[in-house]
Amino acid sequence: MELAAHRTLALREAVGRSPEIAFAPLLLKLVGDTFRTSNSAGSCLEASVRNVYMSAQASDLKDSVVAKLVDERHAAWEADLPLGDDAALWDYLTSLDQASRLSRLAHCLSFGINALHKKLNPNDAGISASGLTRRMTQSDLVAHATGLDMVEAGWEPTVDTYLNRAPKSRILAAVREAKGEGTAQLIEHLRKG
Repeated sequence: MELAAHRTLALREAVGRSPEIAFAPLLLKLVGDTFRTSNSAGSCLEASVRNVYMSAQASDLKDSVVAKLVDERHAAWEADLPLGDDAALWDYLTSLDQASRLSRLAHCLSFGINALHKKLNPNDAGISASGLTRRMTQSDLVAHATGLDMVEAGWEPTVDTYLNRAPKSRILAAVREAKGEGTAQLIEHLRKG
């Protein structure tokens, strides 16, 4: 165990000064987390992406354009991966050009994106108010950096997809942002319905 501790520390230093090598074990671990159905415990790298499941979702989410794009990309890459053997997977991943490795890294990391809003419950240890604010702020940064446009992504604000789900205060804020304070004041006194 003591020799393994020395080796671990030496390996940390070696990987820390070798970014071109560091990328491979990260990708190996993330591909295992993303594509293998069995527990991927036992990796030499303590890094992971935890697939974020959406417990509250619209009935049309799984059939959306975006869901189909993710599923198609996932299936296409999964078909190429030698998932049964770490050495074969390592050889496959390290043989890819940089753009292909970055594409797979982005795909794997995307499963860990969590921009979900949730009602805070003081008895729930899941996330604090400050944690939720940080999550939403970070998701806004990622959305901005990627140029995300929900309409271009196939989402359409309708009565069912937005107005029935958003509180009146959020609807008024959206009207203020889009049409100005005067328009928001014209509808502020009305009931949501």
